[in-house]
Amino acid sequence: MVTPEERALSLQGALVRSLRAYIVGLGLMVHPFLTGICHVYCIWYLMRFNEAPWDTVMKTRVRVVGPLFLPVLLFTVFFIVILVLLVLVLKPTFIQMLEMVRELAA
Repeated sequence: MVTPEERALSLQGALVRSLRAYIVGLGLMVHPFLTGICHVYCIWYLMRFNEAPWDTVMKTRVRVVGPLFLPVLLFTVFFIVILVLLVLVLKPTFIQMLEMVRELAA
């Protein structure tokens, strides 16, 4: 994401943009009907004006660059580590739930 001056978006600007995208793009996911309306509106707006509605106010735009090797590698490693830790933490609960299901089935 870049500003109109072609500078990278600041952390505050990125947080505000993500909040706008959540509110406008997903309709806060309060009600499925509202979420559907927001999806249709965003697709219509994107097709008509060739930019997302949450980028209109700040005049930000997406600049596409090729994926960098190190960030992709770090993300993959952290993702796998988190999955392994999650499995280790939830394994006792999973075993307990499996025993409960077996008892109910018997």
